[in-house]
Amino acid sequence: MAGYQKTKDRLNELEIKANQKQTSTKENDLIITLEVALEMLARGIELTNIDFNQSLADRFLVIDDQESGKKKIVPPFNVIDSLGIAVGESIVRAREVKLFQSINDLKTRTQVTQTQLKIFTELEVTDSLNNDEQLSFAF
Repeated sequence: MAGYQKTKDRLNELEIKANQKQTSTKENDLIITLEVALEMLARGIELTNIDFNQSLADRFLVIDDQESGKKKIVPPFNVIDSLGIAVGESIVRAREVKLFQSINDLKTRTQVTQTQLKIFTELEVTDSLNNDEQLSFAF
C-alpha cells in the first residue's frame, strides 16, 4: 500500500472530481476506502499485500508485526475481483497441508486459474514464490 502522502494526494484528486460531479460509482467508493486508509496510516496501522502464508479466504486478518511492533492488516484472497471464496479456500486448505514452494506448486494444488495467477503476479503476491520447482537447500 502506498504511503500516507500518496494516499492523501489520490484522495484529493478524487474529491476534486467528485466536487465537479465527474466521479463514477467505483471512484466514489474508492474515496471512502482512501479515507479509511488515511485514518489507518495516521494511527500506525498498515495494510500488507495478500500473503499466501497468512491471508484467509474471505476475512481480513490483524497481525502484530514483530519487527516493527505495529499492527498490520492482511487482506483476504477474495479482495481480488475475479477470485471467489472457493478459490481462496482452496489456497488456504493447500497451505495447511504444506506451504507453497513455487508458482507451479500453487497452480497444481489449488483452483487458481491462469488469469488469477496473472493478477497475483501483477500485484507482486507471487514474488515470494520460485518460478518453478527447484530443489533448495538451507545452509
